[in-house]
Amino acid sequence: MLGVERVKELINDPNLSDKEVEEIRDGLFMLAEVMFEQWQAERIKAKKEKEDKDNQNDMKNQPDNNSFTTSDFYAAAFLVAKGYTLLGIDKADSRRFHFIFTNAPDRPQLVSAFFAGLVEVNAKAFVTAIKELKSLMYNDAMS
Repeated sequence: MLGVERVKELINDPNLSDKEVEEIRDGLFMLAEVMFEQWQAERIKAKKEKEDKDNQNDMKNQPDNNSFTTSDFYAAAFLVAKGYTLLGIDKADSRRFHFIFTNAPDRPQLVSAFFAGLVEVNAKAFVTAIKELKSLMYNDAMS
């Protein structure tokens, strides 16, 4: 936090008392906190909206209700770590892989909770899933 003398320099008003300068400084500090919290909330909201939109876009191209496709690598690793069956990897788009899973009724909520950071996953299972997916992505075992 800025000291009284530094605030006096910044305000450039020699007629203010130390108490008045402290009140101005404290008021500006509180205002900055409110603005920062608002900025954080807006950022979190925008990120969630983008993730929701991306998830909806992924879901639009679903072949049927028995399978689920995502192009998000870490969401795919999460699903593998949670025991979902990987049916295949669509490698038709050279810029993006699409991971195809068996679907389940709780899958939309589980994936949303993953993106929101509200669900836990076993670290070892998650790392193993990442390694498994990378291996499958860069060999021709699954297409």
